[in-house]
Amino acid sequence: LQDWTLPNTIADWRAAWRKALDRAETLTAYSPSSKTLIAKTWPDLAGRIEVRSHRLLQEPAPIKAATNQPLTVGVLGNIGYSKGAAIVRDLCSHVSEDFRVVLIGKIEPAFADNRMIVHGSYDGSEISELAQRYGVTCWLVPSIWPETFCFALHECLATGLPVYAFDLGAQSDALKDAQNGRLLALNGPPLTPATFQST
Repeated sequence: LQDWTLPNTIADWRAAWRKALDRAETLTAYSPSSKTLIAKTWPDLAGRIEVRSHRLLQEPAPIKAATNQPLTVGVLGNIGYSKGAAIVRDLCSHVSEDFRVVLIGKIEPAFADNRMIVHGSYDGSEISELAQRYGVTCWLVPSIWPETFCFALHECLATGLPVYAFDLGAQSDALKDAQNGRLLALNGPPLTPATFQST
């Protein structure tokens, strides 16, 4: 390891990973879209790739959305740029008496907005209770990159509330198979309260 240097280019990264992949009998991808990405890069390895999803260590209990609350979009997790922090910040421009954005987690400081309700750190066992406390009526998983697996998305789905995410990566894989999944076009119109009225 002392002589190992960080690869400079994608080609260098792929060459370094290929040495390890050639030694593996089986390659595990955590979503169908991840398998597709690996097979696209190394078509000759496609036959060795198996899809095996992660399992949640704690599955949030199902809950029902409050009917006497404002439309409240919940966002779960610690949200940086690639996780959709700009999407969440822009959504806050629509906050009113009838529309709220609640972050159960934290947001990258550059995207903070005082119109957003921020709970801060949480434990997985608290997700359903916190969603009920804040009157969450639906979830938004705002990642703008294709995840290989998204624990927060699966936790949101487990609550039974509608879950919105962009149509890419593991997010898309999970929502297409879920009754409470709602797919959004990544390059579609900006999100507004009307986006979530189908809940």
